[in-house]
Amino acid sequence: MTIDAVGQINSTNQTVQNNTISVEEFLNVFITQLNYQDPLNPVDNREFMAQMAQFSQLELERSSRDTLSELAQLTANSQSIGLIGKTVEAVFDNQKHVGEVTTLRFVQNTPLLTIKKEDGELVPDIKPSMISIVR
Repeated sequence: MTIDAVGQINSTNQTVQNNTISVEEFLNVFITQLNYQDPLNPVDNREFMAQMAQFSQLELERSSRDTLSELAQLTANSQSIGLIGKTVEAVFDNQKHVGEVTTLRFVQNTPLLTIKKEDGELVPDIKPSMISIVR
């Protein structure tokens, strides 16, 4: 998930999600393991507890990652709200635009700013990551 802020935050959540298994997949593997274990040599209690502890740790990490992603999004939104009324310099369509941030709107939880240049021209849909200077 990429979150635009004043300075872009890049995340590798997609890679992490592709390398982890879901709760349902883990439980299916775990139940299959229990169903097909040798009745004369069952899984050791310590091994069973170690697997459960690993699973608990994975769930805690997944929850923490989700919480941090939400916090980063809230921070990006707060930074964007703080730009209203400020004079900024942004590069958009390979051009430098300098003006006052007049409006802020959110499209799919992504902040988009509108800059009003000195000549009155409005430049819409500026992502915060496009802003290079805040005055």
